Amino acid sequence: MKAIAPPVMSASTFESEIARLLRLRFSWLVSLWLGLVVVQYGMALAIQTWLPTTGAEPPVRWLESPILVSLAAARLATLGVALVLVRSVITSGAGVLRLAYWVLVLTGLCSIGAAVGEQIAMADTSMSMGAMAWPIVGIAISHFFACALLPWTPGQGIKPLLVLYPAWIIITALVERLSVLHVATGVFISPSINAAGLMLCWWRISRLRHAVEITQLRRQFRRSRRDLIDARKIHEVRFPRPVCGGPIQFNYSYEPMRQVGGDFLHAHLDERGWLHAALIDVTGHGIPAALTVNRVDGEVQRYYGENPNASPGDVARALNRYFHLVMFRHGIFATAFVLRISPEGAMEWVNAGHPPAFIRRRDGSLEALESTTFMLGAAPDEAFEPEMQTARMDEDELVVIYTDGATEAVDERGRQFGVTGVRQVVERWRPDMHLDLSDLLPQAVGRYRDGATRDDVLITTVRRAPAAYGEGSTAVAVGAMMPA
Repeated sequence: MKAIAPPVMSASTFESEIARLLRLRFSWLVSLWLGLVVVQYGMALAIQTWLPTTGAEPPVRWLESPILVSLAAARLATLGVALVLVRSVITSGAGVLRLAYWVLVLTGLCSIGAAVGEQIAMADTSMSMGAMAWPIVGIAISHFFACALLPWTPGQGIKPLLVLYPAWIIITALVERLSVLHVATGVFISPSINAAGLMLCWWRISRLRHAVEITQLRRQFRRSRRDLIDARKIHEVRFPRPVCGGPIQFNYSYEPMRQVGGDFLHAHLDERGWLHAALIDVTGHGIPAALTVNRVDGEVQRYYGENPNASPGDVARALNRYFHLVMFRHGIFATAFVLRISPEGAMEWVNAGHPPAFIRRRDGSLEALESTTFMLGAAPDEAFEPEMQTARMDEDELVVIYTDGATEAVDERGRQFGVTGVRQVVERWRPDMHLDLSDLLPQAVGRYRDGATRDDVLITTVRRAPAAYGEGSTAVAVGAMMPA
């Protein structure tokens, strides 16, 4: 069976996360920017109003300049409209990027235009050289903070500069002759700030992709974990309820290697009080094995529904036919132990490639129930012979059936628990220990095992109770075997 590749974050997932961050971060940027511009213009207005009261003249009478007032209004309008658009209209990442581009370009042009307007509005037109250097410094700082907040790439971040720098150079050359200060500002200072911002873009976008991948993987893990928990509930609800009363008592314990596994148990009582049980171990582990088990469970339910008194040989033959016709092409097989036992202790059984089960007699001796035929699916129907066996169980005797997850448990030196380990635990068990073998054996395997289980472990016990339980308990047992 092919391995299932781990989930990988798709490009659409990354783009949607970038779009969400772009909207959020651009909203922060424009809100902060708008607040600072309002404070700047408020202070300028206060200075323009307060200085004349002291007898001093403001350096620029920008309230009397239609150009400066218009540019200030244009900057405020640009930021205000951008804030409304990003919060209520624009949802795509591409749309936010276009909006960010135009906001930087328009506000940058407003800054350059304001510098020109201030020279025009100056009472003394012989202002010092280099006055046009300040707009490009302001643009560079605005661009740096945009790069610090927005999750865009260096290529996306450089686009506004491709418009603003040529515009600044052309307008500066027309307004005043280029000076050393202009060259230093335009060629060294501002580009250095911009280069730092673009490097920050590259660093943040690379970290952001990693962070988004981690976040997405965590979300997928949580979803998968919830799905596996639900799958385990669905998987285990198919297991029968234990029977603690009646002439035939039945119990089991199950420890999957992962949340779900490939071991399965079916059991029911027919109208005569016979217990029918089938313990199945599908090749593989985890979800693929669990999916196979669900299909096999349906087949077992169907077959027993049509043949409630079927013998273990008939059940094994039907299951082999199903595995060979349906699962063989996928390389999926199974081992199985199928039995039925009467209230009087007459037992019939088939072992299809399964580890040997044990009958524990009242005197403490063990009788091994070895494999009688091929594992399910390995041979076509005409070559499969179940070779059903019979045995007799007296009162207080029991059968122990287990999957190879118990025998293949290894200690810190790599030694397997093995069939010998199972045999020794069953031999040491006594009825007066008040601990069922379906509980004692898993505990022994767990103590022996080094680390987590490497295979599903399913252990089942079927016990013939003493006659003191009487036939009157049969109805209670039948009711207990109904599905949960």
